[in-house]
Amino acid sequence: EVAAEKLKLQQIEFRDDLNIIYKGRDLKIYVKKLKNMENGHYCQINKNGFALAAGGVMGAIYVVCAIFVALWPNFALQLFGWLVHLVNVEKFAGDVAITFGGFLAGLLQAVVYGYIGAWLIAWLHNKFCRS
Repeated sequence: EVAAEKLKLQQIEFRDDLNIIYKGRDLKIYVKKLKNMENGHYCQINKNGFALAAGGVMGAIYVVCAIFVALWPNFALQLFGWLVHLVNVEKFAGDVAITFGGFLAGLLQAVVYGYIGAWLIAWLHNKFCRS
């Protein structure tokens, strides 16, 4: 029955000013989605997939950053000071050392925060895309 409905839906000609009611359902949403697909663009983002990809990228960037800090701690501290606009950054983080436990805790935070932030961005994108 679903396939038959899809076939009938594909046979309907869509126009900008058309509001279709088919079997008691308003199909305005389908019109918008089909129009977007005609242009080669489908508006919705898979929130979980996008968030997993972003979390993975954040984790990889964190690993590269940790390696950079381990190899060149003074230069990394200077870069951090420039990033957060601190003149005396060594006063706040001068004696900080990278430990394995700290590395894992930071990696977990980077992945989780990256996932949450990307999921929210995808959710907002999908919300705005519908309107």
